[in-house]
Amino acid sequence: MPNEGKITYDIRFHALTPDKSQKIQLIIDIEAQKDYYPGYDIITRGIYYGARLLSAQKESEFTGDDYDKIKKVYSIWICMNAPKYAENTITEYSIQKHNMVGDFPEGKGRYDLMSVIAVCLSKELAQEKKATKLHRLLGTLLSSEMTRQEKKDIIESEYGIPMTQNIERRVNIMCNLSEVIEERGIEKGIEKGIERGSAQRLVKSIEANMCNFKIDLETACKGNDITVEEYWTAKELISNS
Repeated sequence: MPNEGKITYDIRFHALTPDKSQKIQLIIDIEAQKDYYPGYDIITRGIYYGARLLSAQKESEFTGDDYDKIKKVYSIWICMNAPKYAENTITEYSIQKHNMVGDFPEGKGRYDLMSVIAVCLSKELAQEKKATKLHRLLGTLLSSEMTRQEKKDIIESEYGIPMTQNIERRVNIMCNLSEVIEERGIEKGIEKGIERGSAQRLVKSIEANMCNFKIDLETACKGNDITVEEYWTAKELISNS
C-alpha cells in the first residue's frame, strides 16, 4: 500500500480447508525466529504482520466494499531457544467477542479474522521425548546439535515418515538452515572476516532456499537473518579463498 513501509515475509502461502463443502481460504505466514528477544516483542510484530496481511487483500482477494470476502490470516512464529518458562508452549492471540453490556447476538459479522500463534521451542527439548510431537519434530529439524542421520532416524521411527528422495532433500535444506542458525553472531562474523566454511554453508543455504521455494535473494537472506550485502560479502570471501 502507498506510504506503508516494506516488510518481507519468510514464508507466505494460501491454504484451503480440507472440508470441500466450505469455500474458505486461509492466508498463512510462517516466520522462524532464532532469538527469543530480538530487541522487540515477537507477538507485537506478529500482530503487525497479520494486520498487513489483512489490508493487502483489498483489490487482490476482494474489490470495492465487498469486505465479506476477506480471508482469515494466520501469522505463525516458530521461536527457537525460548527461555524455560516459555519452552514447549503453543499460544494463540486472536480477536474475540466480549459483551460489555447486554448479550449482543452473533449475527453474520466475522470478527475472528486474524490469529498470531507462537510455537516456542527449546534446544534441550529437541533431544528428549518429553516434548509434544510438534515441538520435538520442529526441534529435531532445526537442531544444530543432531547429525543429519540422527534427524532422519527420528523422523522415520517416531513419525513414520519414509525418507523418500524428495523428503530427504527437504530435510537437508532444514539441516543447512540449522547450521546457519548455529552461527550465533553470523552478521558480526561476516564483518570481522567469516571463515570460509561458514560462508560456504551460508551461501549454500540461501541459494538452496531460492531454488526450492522460488523466492528472491532478499527474501532468502532475510530468512537467514542477514542482509543482501552480507550475502555478497560471503560470496566474495569464498571466491577469494
